[in-house]
Amino acid sequence: MTRRGRGRSRATKTLPLTQDYEGSTGYRAKDGALVRELMHPVAHGIQSQSLVGILIPSGKRTLRHRHQQAEKVYHVTEGRGWMTVGENRIQIQRGDTVGVPAGTVHYIEAHGLQSLQLLCCCVPAYCAEDVELLEADAADDVVSLNELAEFVGEEIEEEEDIGRPLPPLLIENGAQAKALRQRLKLQQPKFWGVVSVSQAVGSRYESGRTIPDVVRILLHLAYGSDVEVDEFLTDLRTVPDRHGQEALPPFGPSDGVLLRAFRERLGINQRTFWGNVFMTQSGGSRYEQGRNMSPWLSLLLRLVYGRDEEAREVLSKLRLNSRACVTSSC
Repeated sequence: MTRRGRGRSRATKTLPLTQDYEGSTGYRAKDGALVRELMHPVAHGIQSQSLVGILIPSGKRTLRHRHQQAEKVYHVTEGRGWMTVGENRIQIQRGDTVGVPAGTVHYIEAHGLQSLQLLCCCVPAYCAEDVELLEADAADDVVSLNELAEFVGEEIEEEEDIGRPLPPLLIENGAQAKALRQRLKLQQPKFWGVVSVSQAVGSRYESGRTIPDVVRILLHLAYGSDVEVDEFLTDLRTVPDRHGQEALPPFGPSDGVLLRAFRERLGINQRTFWGNVFMTQSGGSRYEQGRNMSPWLSLLLRLVYGRDEEAREVLSKLRLNSRACVTSSC
């Protein structure tokens, strides 16, 4: 799950150029670092540099590599570790800044009990084709894809059963999503925006990244036929132990404590409650402890646990937005 090359044209420049951390795209860079893309010409309209947030779990390291064209500046924001630049091995900790000239071999190691977090500015902007790996991606101390899933907030369903079978859906993978979008003559921002997915993330889904079940469900509700959608919503809301008279409280992305209180009022355990929206118990537990929820998960919670009028309102908005885009060929 390494970063793909950037062959697309640059985004149109708009002001202000802003990016919130939770909404940024997370990926595993070619050198093995866990990265959140904070600014890049392709996605944000800046011209000549990129900025990423990097996380290296305790005891892990990046692969030895170098950039043929780009120079990089790293700034440590949390934790401590070592950074090898050329022949020099440097101890780093919070507040330290290290520059790496183009063509210089380097890698980073995280030590201690705390993960190592850094900001990294790259000039010219990061490009996977500019990275030359100098060792194989097989060492035990290199960041794993499981750790990547945790970092970007996606659940690995093989770890535990979500407890609810997923019905057949309109979209199974990124190729089918792209085919549907092109058949409807929609641009990526509008097609994916209907289900609260950014263009950057939608593009990665179309390029092969696994689409979360929650997103595929919302795509089905937005773009499926009227008959299919009506039956599907009924099936979604026919869940074990659901008490129709209990009102789902208004909640924001980090209001998991409100959802926990709602779950407890219903008398539903974590596994069942979150399984009803196709999430694992461990993922639901983290949300209840305050981890930010994606906007598409919030929509599905309202569809499954909201009162009938609220669920119908969410569905109606999805359908109206998708039809408006198709009608206007957005």
